[in-house]
Amino acid sequence: MKAIAIDHFGGPGAFVFKELTEWEPKVGHATIQVKALGLNHAKSEMRKGEWPEYMLVIGLNCVGIVTVCPGGEFAVGTRVAALMGGLGRLIPGTYAEYISVLVSNLVVIETSLP
Repeated sequence: MKAIAIDHFGGPGAFVFKELTEWEPKVGHATIQVKALGLNHAKSEMRKGEWPEYMLVIGLNCVGIVTVCPGGEFAVGTRVAALMGGLGRLIPGTYAEYISVLVSNLVVIETSLP
C-alpha cells in the first residue's frame, strides 16, 4: 500500500512516498479505500514537529469506500466519512491508499463524486 509519510521534521520536503505493509482487518474496524482527505493547519504543524502527537502517516479525516468490515457494520462498497478517532495521531492516518478505522468513527455519506 502506498502512503505519504513524514521522513523528518521541516517543510513540504519532509513528506516522502512509502510502501507500507497492509494490516489484517479486525472486528470493530473497517478498511477504507481513501478517495479524498482534509488539509488543515494540524498537518502542517505535525510535519514541522510542532504537534504533541503524530504518526509516521498523518491525516485526521477522509472520505472513502469500505473494502473490508469483518463485523458487518458496513457493507463493502459503502461510501463513508472517517472522523478523527486518533487518525494520524495515535493510529496511522489518512495520507494512505487504505486506512483501518474504528466503525464508531465512520458515517455513511451520499455523493455522486467518484
